[in-house]
Amino acid sequence: MSSDSITTPLTSRQKDTNMDKTGMSEKDIFSTVLVHCLLIIISPILTFFVFNFWIFSGLGLEAMTNNIYSAFAAVVVLHIALANFIYRAYHNTETIPGFDKLDKED
Repeated sequence: MSSDSITTPLTSRQKDTNMDKTGMSEKDIFSTVLVHCLLIIISPILTFFVFNFWIFSGLGLEAMTNNIYSAFAAVVVLHIALANFIYRAYHNTETIPGFDKLDKED
């Protein structure tokens, strides 16, 4: 039996170079999705409490008004995070071979 016919297990560097159709490794895809999930979940919560306790508390507003303004700020941040995710997801599809994004007539 020759040494050429023996297959060696993949090293960690070779595993990371396994690419999918988008040209990104599984690790890159997972980290991108994880970052967007954390951004979508955590940023509105942090925005609400930062605006509620540090920004609007010094303005002398009533508690209900303070909560409404903070909630509005959190909703705006959530929409920005979602728009960022949708933009990245839409524009990453152009690297997939054979994928027709839209039938546009110029």
